[in-house]
Amino acid sequence: MQKKIYFFTWKRDGFSHFVPIIRELKRQNKVLFKIIADNMHLSNFFGKTIKEISKYTKNIQVKRLNIEDSVKNRIEKITQTTLEISKI
Repeated sequence: MQKKIYFFTWKRDGFSHFVPIIRELKRQNKVLFKIIADNMHLSNFFGKTIKEISKYTKNIQVKRLNIEDSVKNRIEKITQTTLEISKI
């Protein structure tokens, strides 16, 4: 049985840290992985960086919650996302 790894990224600069790991996992072809992208990656204001992520894999799960740039929304977003991630 192959192991599964989930990468969770929601800040646009955070994904770049996963790239070397993803390349190695693809090279070894021993581990299934999925990228869960949210928040800044889906926002036009922040450059819609989900497009960059899709260059590395098509195995992406997108969580579309309300993306509004305010302190209140960010706190609510962190709470909602943490609850959703715990289900996965």
